[in-house]
Amino acid sequence: MTQIFSEDGKWVPVTVLQAGPCAVLQIKTDGQDGYSSFQIGFDDRRKDAKRPQQVCFDKLGVNTKRFVREIPFIDPADILTGVPVAEEASEEVEEAAEIEETAVADESDGAVEEVSGEGEDVAEESGEPEAEEEAEEETVEEAADEPEPATEVKPGDIIGVRVFEGVSKVDVRGVSKGRGFAGNVKRHGHSTGDNSHGGKSVRLVGSTGMHTDPGRVPKGKKGPGHYGNANRKIMNLEVVELDEVKNLLLVKGAVPGPRGGYLYIEESLSS
Repeated sequence: MTQIFSEDGKWVPVTVLQAGPCAVLQIKTDGQDGYSSFQIGFDDRRKDAKRPQQVCFDKLGVNTKRFVREIPFIDPADILTGVPVAEEASEEVEEAAEIEETAVADESDGAVEEVSGEGEDVAEESGEPEAEEEAEEETVEEAADEPEPATEVKPGDIIGVRVFEGVSKVDVRGVSKGRGFAGNVKRHGHSTGDNSHGGKSVRLVGSTGMHTDPGRVPKGKKGPGHYGNANRKIMNLEVVELDEVKNLLLVKGAVPGPRGGYLYIEESLSS
């Protein structure tokens, strides 16, 4: 968790979530599996998985994933072909392109000047076709660089935090921190006994018995026991910020689990 300040100067406590990149490992359909979903993997691991799973990773050409889960259908427009380029890198690429364009223009001007020494008519005639050829080459290169729009999701595609673009609230599901065996004061927030005047039952449970009828402790009574390490879901967390380059999602408030734990994020029904 950390904190940021909004545009109006308010302090906002947020949790930074690494929401991707996730690789599509398998596509399940109604006809073959009885339901439709995407199996995705997250977080690369250094050691290989067991042989049956590792064969699937090698076949798709993706790194071995540590966390594998299934998610429902996603719009193909949200499937990324790669990690977005940072703004600084894109600016450097544009500057390099401008330098190359100026160099090409200088070379073409020098060629025109050399030809113009022989005759003005020859210079004009030789200059126009070169400009047309350069324009055609530039248009062909631009057309080749433009990626084709995604129409179908395939195994090996990458999903990033862009799937939450335009989403105002999300639900986060995870496993809470495990605290082992805890007493009723820490586990359920019960009050303690007196610390003075001879009080001996400070953190003890106290009497749990009943009268002769029914003569037993009812089921579900709060007492000491295993605390934490349970599935929890926090709903309607506000999305504060979204970073597509680093695949970071900032939500307002806390989420279940320790730092470095795995979470399942989905769009809230109230968003």
